[in-house]
Amino acid sequence: MLPDQEVEIVERVIGEGRHVRNLQYIHRQCAYDSFFHSDELGEHINLFSMLDGINSEAPVENTPYMELTEYFRLCKKAAFSLTFKQIETILGDTLCWEAYHFEAFWFDDEPGMNSPMWQEEGYAFQVFIPSKRDYCICDSWISQGYEIKALYLKEKRAVFHRVNNNICAFTIPKALTAKKIPNEAVYECQKALAYIIAKYGL
Repeated sequence: MLPDQEVEIVERVIGEGRHVRNLQYIHRQCAYDSFFHSDELGEHINLFSMLDGINSEAPVENTPYMELTEYFRLCKKAAFSLTFKQIETILGDTLCWEAYHFEAFWFDDEPGMNSPMWQEEGYAFQVFIPSKRDYCICDSWISQGYEIKALYLKEKRAVFHRVNNNICAFTIPKALTAKKIPNEAVYECQKALAYIIAKYGL
């Protein structure tokens, strides 16, 4: 989407509710299903199913910790603490049970539970079935320049402090850097970035 195009927020799955994980941006002119009136094209086109594949290419948007990342992005405090319950309130969901018993949950920056950190803490994989862990919660604060200064599992509380004030939340999609892109795409990117720089006085 280009910066000058009007967008609208719509439900990804109609009827599932207007919560953050079920919302997406779409061109305003595409906000409703389209129907072509023609003898040759009489089929109903479902734009939401067409866009479904596009959304699946953006795994960052699917992380269950998106709201927490946004919280840290907007945070202006140098140091503060959050209880596990407060974190669950921010997420709008409960943390997995490992969060209440293992420090590795809070510090491990590798998806899954294959890092030595879990073995060091004595996680009994042969006894407990681990929760599905495709994303790391620590990415939420590390990506925004914070780290955990102290973790109190018994008190169910974590203390965060800022370690990098010059974090930029903007990341360039790999598709734009992995290989040469068409000149037209370069031109459109430069135009879009110039617009953003001018708009926000950067």
